[in-house]
Amino acid sequence: MTTRKIETIDDLRKSIPYIQASLKFRFANELHEQIQSSGERQKDIAERAGKSEAYISKALRGDSNLTIETMVELVHAARGALHIKITDASDGLLWSAHSVLPKGKKSKPAPRKAARKTRTS
Repeated sequence: MTTRKIETIDDLRKSIPYIQASLKFRFANELHEQIQSSGERQKDIAERAGKSEAYISKALRGDSNLTIETMVELVHAARGALHIKITDASDGLLWSAHSVLPKGKKSKPAPRKAARKTRTS
C-alpha cells in the first residue's frame, strides 16, 4: 500500500482519513441535534437502543467507528431516520440530511419534558 503525500489543504480534504473523520463528526452532530429536537435525554435514547448512557456519550463524541447497524439503532432510538447516499466523487464531501416532513414544512423542536419531581421523606 502506498501512502499519498499530503502537500495542501485540498490534498488533506481528499484523503480517506479526513473524509472518514468528517463523516463520523457529522453523524455525531446530527444525532445530537436529533436527540435535542426530540426533547429526549441521552438516558432515554440509551434505554431505547439497548445501550449504556456511556456508549451514547461516546457515540456523540464523533470519534467512534460505528457500524451502520449501530448508526441505524441510535438514530431510530432518537426517533429519526438515517439516509445514506452515494454521489460522484467530484461532488465533494456530502452528508445529506433528509426530512420526512412534506416539502415546505420546517420541523420545530419538540418541547422538553418537564423534570419529574421526586418526593423525599
